[in-house]
Amino acid sequence: MFELVVRQKFESAHTVEGHPGKCARLHGHNWVVDAFLWSETTNNIGIAADFTDLKAAVKEIVEPLDHVYLNDLEAFKGRENNPTAENVAKYIFKRLQNQFSQGMVKVKKVTIWETDGCGATYFE
Repeated sequence: MFELVVRQKFESAHTVEGHPGKCARLHGHNWVVDAFLWSETTNNIGIAADFTDLKAAVKEIVEPLDHVYLNDLEAFKGRENNPTAENVAKYIFKRLQNQFSQGMVKVKKVTIWETDGCGATYFE
């Protein structure tokens, strides 16, 4: 079994509606996304997936999140869809999963870091 990981960064602001502390106020993060994919095999030259393709796929998903107020995006409207680290990780996972639903590489998990020491992972 092979596990691949690609990292992408973006910057955005958000508020966490209903949060009892300071996260309810407008604030921003320099988010870091680690997307983990897996494959049982490699191709005839020993590659499970080209990192260039993987990075491009993650970048395409993350690009609309860069330098925006996440709460304005349809995907993060309402309290149940607050743009928390958990929900952002799930959002990226689901979109990446759509791109890799066929073929020998599958999405394993997505970890998103709000800060160097705080992150959330989504997997199925």
